[in-house]
Amino acid sequence: MKRAMTTFAILCLMAGPLCALRAQDPAPSGDPVEAEAPAAGTQDGGATKQDPSSQQAKAMQKFRELEASMRRLADLLSSGPEKTRGKRLQLGLRLSRELRLEEKMKEVKDSLAAEDFQYALDQMAKVQRDLKKLLDLLLERETDIEKLLEKMEKYEDFVKRLDKLLGDQRLEKEQSAYAEALKKHLEDLARARAKAKDLLQKQEGLKGDTEAKGAGEKESADLEKRQGDLEKETKDFKSSLQDLQADTQDLDRMGQGEGQGQGEGQGQGEGQGQGQGQGQGQGQGQGQGQGQGQGQGQGQGQGQGQGQGQQSPSAQQAAQAAQSAQQAAQEMDRSKDDLGKNQPEKSLDDQEKAIDNLKDLDDALKQMEEEARRKLDSIPFETLAQKQEGTMGQTDRLAEDMEKSESEEGSDGEPVPGRKNIEQAVPKQKNAAGSLKRQKPSDAKDDQKDAEDDLAEAKKKLEDALNQLRQELQEEVLRALEERFTEMLVKQKELSHRTKVTQERRAELEALAQSGKIPASLQAACQKLAEGEFELQASAKDALQLIKEEGSSAVFPEIVQELADLLELVATQLENFQTNEDVQGNQKMVETILEQLIEALVLEMQNRDGEGQGQSGDSQDNPLIQLVQELKMLKLLQLSVNAKTKSIDKLPEGTQKRSRMAKDTAGKQSRVEELTRKLARKLEKMDSQDAGDGR
Repeated sequence: MKRAMTTFAILCLMAGPLCALRAQDPAPSGDPVEAEAPAAGTQDGGATKQDPSSQQAKAMQKFRELEASMRRLADLLSSGPEKTRGKRLQLGLRLSRELRLEEKMKEVKDSLAAEDFQYALDQMAKVQRDLKKLLDLLLERETDIEKLLEKMEKYEDFVKRLDKLLGDQRLEKEQSAYAEALKKHLEDLARARAKAKDLLQKQEGLKGDTEAKGAGEKESADLEKRQGDLEKETKDFKSSLQDLQADTQDLDRMGQGEGQGQGEGQGQGEGQGQGQGQGQGQGQGQGQGQGQGQGQGQGQGQGQGQGQGQQSPSAQQAAQAAQSAQQAAQEMDRSKDDLGKNQPEKSLDDQEKAIDNLKDLDDALKQMEEEARRKLDSIPFETLAQKQEGTMGQTDRLAEDMEKSESEEGSDGEPVPGRKNIEQAVPKQKNAAGSLKRQKPSDAKDDQKDAEDDLAEAKKKLEDALNQLRQELQEEVLRALEERFTEMLVKQKELSHRTKVTQERRAELEALAQSGKIPASLQAACQKLAEGEFELQASAKDALQLIKEEGSSAVFPEIVQELADLLELVATQLENFQTNEDVQGNQKMVETILEQLIEALVLEMQNRDGEGQGQSGDSQDNPLIQLVQELKMLKLLQLSVNAKTKSIDKLPEGTQKRSRMAKDTAGKQSRVEELTRKLARKLEKMDSQDAGDGR
């Protein structure tokens, strides 16, 4: 990037002689102001004019120097990363030969020497057009910017499509994760039921042995130990049941969106459903009963928020199972105490209660198992597989579109960032779809996670490339604007000088007319000046469009819009044959605005050269013009409003023109105030960020 910037800077310097050549514009003989200019060799404003033929000879010498510089640079840049710039220079030299530029310039010189001015003027016009073609080819500024904008638009579209694919893929992965969690939950429930049955069987066996002891006080140490071991085992089982209860609540949260939707409620968990989304019913919330929310599929539906203290059926059964295990352990503890006192008959009541609690435990687990089985059976694996295949198809099409864009006309042929990652995601999505058809959500989830990671990496690469393109666009825009404004300033100074000369000779010309009317020659001179100002206004509007397309600066577009408006005002004044101090003051303001704009652009380019702009960030983080320059622009805008206000004060009160200008100026003042507040907020944000970074 640094070398590219250096090369373009050299090209801009080379453009200097071309701009000087293009400035050849001898006034037609019909222009009364220029017709009265001092003859060759006389003084005019302290400068000695040379004859036209000598001036043309100097222009030819500059052109030869330009071509020599082009040849040297073409050789220097013939290889390496800047070879495309070298090819552009070679094309420029070829175009120069094909257009016979040097021969045409010699014809102009010879015609001027022979005082064949009309032929010289005709040839000059052709030379100017040809030089413009050469300049456009060398700089290729607008083309470069258009290409950058097209590339950015293309990448932004790819990022948008990737965002949707990422969202779809993430949802499909979460649906598979839910199905996987349900299957694991069923396995855990099966093991829990087996454990509950084992505890029940052991407790029933212990009760039978206790009954065999008979009535009265009997030695029961062996039964006491067995009861103690069974109590400990039940307490340990209660802890695993609490984990099972937490898993049930997690499943409820995972399944909220699919069928249950989003609702408001109060309870002890986070809702119920079979899919992805937001819903409530198991956590803290507001309201009771039914709540509106995202319903089944893609539509809206009723979300079921649980009322105060309520839980989902599965969560209620899980809580019941844990409570039953706790109560069973408590009864076992009492039975153990009785057995320790050698009172086996008394312990039978506690053992019977423990057995009842264990049966309740098994019943709760059975209901949980049935509910989990129902949910798993209701998952449409075939539909999920079809959705995954649909996402796979969209991913594959995106990769194809990216590859196709690489070979489109006007493309630089470079691979689109992230395309390989997107291509890598397709087979993983295909595998996931196959696993879903086989109802193996665990395998599907792993492949979906890998595909999601590939898509996320592709998006990151595209966004990084976009940030780089935005930065390149800013650099190109800065150069294009600096060139445009510099050329405008040269033309404006010429127009300002000619306006001043016209005003100085106006009194003499009008006195000669002795009719009170503006002489035709003076009207023609004013009209020509107006045309020049209108051309500058069109150029300002082109610059404004360029700045708006870049889109990162708040104040810069406003000051360029003010410049265009001021140029229109000057052009209109000249059309009305006005050349007085008011017009010249407005022209001076145009020059001041252009000078300030050029200064801001040059400083910005110097800062970027010195500090480097390789860091990532969007256009808001790296604006076209930094805050300090925007503040200067804002001050200039306020000065322009102040100048307009003074002009309005000079107009007669009650006139339509005064009213219109006052309304327009009031609007601009409001805009200045709005921009001031915006920059103040921006400055506060920067201060807070610096404070957060400890700076």
